[in-house]
Amino acid sequence: MNIGEYLKGIKPGEIVLVEHSSLSPYPEVLYEICKDRWDKVILTDFLDSGVHVLRHLKYSGKNIPIDKIKRIKVGGYSKWGRVILDMDPYKDPVVLMINFFKTLVATYKEVDKAIAIVLNHEKLLARYEYDPYLLNEVLAVPTTLIGNPLRTAFVFMNYELTEKRYLALFEEIATRIIRVDDSGIAKVVKSIDLSEEGRELKVIP
Repeated sequence: MNIGEYLKGIKPGEIVLVEHSSLSPYPEVLYEICKDRWDKVILTDFLDSGVHVLRHLKYSGKNIPIDKIKRIKVGGYSKWGRVILDMDPYKDPVVLMINFFKTLVATYKEVDKAIAIVLNHEKLLARYEYDPYLLNEVLAVPTTLIGNPLRTAFVFMNYELTEKRYLALFEEIATRIIRVDDSGIAKVVKSIDLSEEGRELKVIP
């Protein structure tokens, strides 16, 4: 089975954790998630992580309609996409999380069957040295939104860069975990359908 076929079985309300390394072809997974549905994408982009993904897809021959992508920009300098919220990550993190949550919920109500994508928020957490108070605020968002039928969420995290205890906490929350290795194979590490666990999926045909 390839990754595109598997993704069709993911249900609204789920939070899927996509774990990847720095060398794995995880942008291809993002492309399969969003393909033909770019107008439904709400992408939260931490510190310009999206630039690396778009560059990979562009040079691999993919056509990405970036003008359709609703983007929550958290730091960084790039101007691509339809920016619906531009947040300074170095201001009060509580205010940041409140504004983030309000924007997400409001946008979910506007976009039918929204696809929420979070790119590499571990980069920002590392700058705060995984402050326990900030972690509680961050983890409260997926915990609150899990099961929300207005959207399906995919959170991309680089497991090589993420603090192990935090990664474990997020793994507990996620309904499914897909780990993408450097060879282009994705493995289902966790699933609400236990029969899927251990299944290997082709990311690159």
